[in-house]
Amino acid sequence: MEILELYCDLLLARFGLIQSMKELDSGLAESVSTLIWAAPRLQSELAELKIVADQLCAKYSKEYGKLCRTNQIGTVNDRLMHKLSVEAPPKILVERYLIEIAKNYNVPYEPDSVVMAEAPPGVDTDLIDVGFTDDVKKGGPGRGGGGWVHSTSWWT
Repeated sequence: MEILELYCDLLLARFGLIQSMKELDSGLAESVSTLIWAAPRLQSELAELKIVADQLCAKYSKEYGKLCRTNQIGTVNDRLMHKLSVEAPPKILVERYLIEIAKNYNVPYEPDSVVMAEAPPGVDTDLIDVGFTDDVKKGGPGRGGGGWVHSTSWWT
């Protein structure tokens, strides 16, 4: 959600530029395409996002909207696509989270030996590992952090 909020803030800050130009500014391409891509996936939680995406599609063409929804132009934020994917996390990652939760709450928990045996030997899986390279984990270029914290932390 924070990524979407940052993109919305960017569009709001550049609203004058958006209104005055007929073509999409290259500096706004990732923001616009990401918002259009995310809208159908979050329309039940964020009805306003669908309205914004519809307005952006009306401004930049329905064809552009179709390309964004399928990410055929490749400008949708990779991190957001990963966060909103329907792909289940690896079993070993889930098992390690369960172990840590049990430790924190002093609950006896016996890890699944089959899942633990699947872990590569000598590799300690990072609980916050999301499959990105180090530059993306650190924020990557142009992906600064904001100070806003949403009360429903399950989004991030």
